[in-house]
Amino acid sequence: MRNGHRVVGCILSVAFLVAVAGCSSDATTATTTTVSIASPAVTSPAPTTVAVTVAPTTTTVVPAPTTTAPTTTAPTTTTVAATTTTTAPGASLPLLPDGLGDAKFGADAEDVIGYVASILGAATFDSGWVSAGERTCPGTRVRGVDWGDLALTFGDESNVTSGRDHFYSWSLGPPDGAILSPAAMATPEGIGIGSSVSDVQAAYPAAIVSAGDEIVASSARLSEGLFAFVTSADGSGIVTALVGGQGCGE
Repeated sequence: MRNGHRVVGCILSVAFLVAVAGCSSDATTATTTTVSIASPAVTSPAPTTVAVTVAPTTTTVVPAPTTTAPTTTAPTTTTVAATTTTTAPGASLPLLPDGLGDAKFGADAEDVIGYVASILGAATFDSGWVSAGERTCPGTRVRGVDWGDLALTFGDESNVTSGRDHFYSWSLGPPDGAILSPAAMATPEGIGIGSSVSDVQAAYPAAIVSAGDEIVASSARLSEGLFAFVTSADGSGIVTALVGGQGCGE
């Protein structure tokens, strides 16, 4: 039986006993009996204790990766300035007793003019063909073509050949200006404008130096067909002009 039904049964039994007692007290003063009815003890079930194990929380701190920037070393560049050696065009035309560079006396006039122009550039003066008598030159016609202080003479008659236009003489200097043009022109032995008589004698041991007078300048015959005009015949004299071949008026 459930607890509720027990309680109801007990209450009915008590009520019956009270009623019987009331009926038997005719002359007697009724006595009131107070019955205390204890409420049944209600036992609460013991609380159930559940052990809960909480695993400790583990926090793992992962360090941020250390990034090291690569060291970049710029390559060392060494620039070596190129050595530029500029050779004056005149050095390519040595002054010879039988011509000028590769142009020999007796060569065709137009060929020689084109050859020299290919090295020195355009001529600075060209007389064109003129009467040889006007220049006291041999033959019937003559032509002078200049490149600065260098003068070439062409004609149809010379001690080299005759009957056709050809190259037969050159001269260099005296300079018209302070600087010789073309520069660096000299004989294969290194004699040029500005060389001393001592230089001439060292380069050409057989050179014949002649003192000048009021009419003829001092000069030096370096070799057959090659001459130099100098300021004086002594060793300190300076070359002022050079001539190759047979010029006009000679």
